[in-house]
Amino acid sequence: MPTQLSLTWHPNTADMKLGLALSSWGTRGRVLKTLAMLFLLPASLFGVFTQSVWLGISFGLLFGVLCLLAFPSTLARMLLKTQLARAQTHEIIVSPEAIERIVAGTVVRHPWSAITKVLELPSAFLLFHGPTPIGSIEKSAAPDQATLATVRALISSVRPIYVRSSAFLALERRSSET
Repeated sequence: MPTQLSLTWHPNTADMKLGLALSSWGTRGRVLKTLAMLFLLPASLFGVFTQSVWLGISFGLLFGVLCLLAFPSTLARMLLKTQLARAQTHEIIVSPEAIERIVAGTVVRHPWSAITKVLELPSAFLLFHGPTPIGSIEKSAAPDQATLATVRALISSVRPIYVRSSAFLALERRSSET
């Protein structure tokens, strides 16, 4: 196993959608806020405006469904455009001492002493300091499965990895992780 591994990540829409999913559905509180913003608030406002409960409920349902289907892709493309304007590639260096991300000459370094937990999602490894996510290693940066296995081995040699099958409630702390 190498002592250091360098990965080159090209920002893409799929990885941007993961960030949006985590911000909307990552915890129970975020799920409730998202549902309130997508369904309850528009239904209430439209119901008051039209003075009709049924029109308000109908509008709230239609608005919520539209937001769930159309807005994530649009927002992901906007985030991708911003990332690509900053830099076409990000270099991610994984070593037994730290994780570094180099973007347009700026280096962000997270020593393993500052990382308390690592979650593995289908498309990324999330790095935590306490309950707060502080960084990520996108799996799309690995050119092949062998490199991804090496990254996983390097991380697990320093911190245990907790696997999640999706972004839904992924940021909730499980009893097995204490």
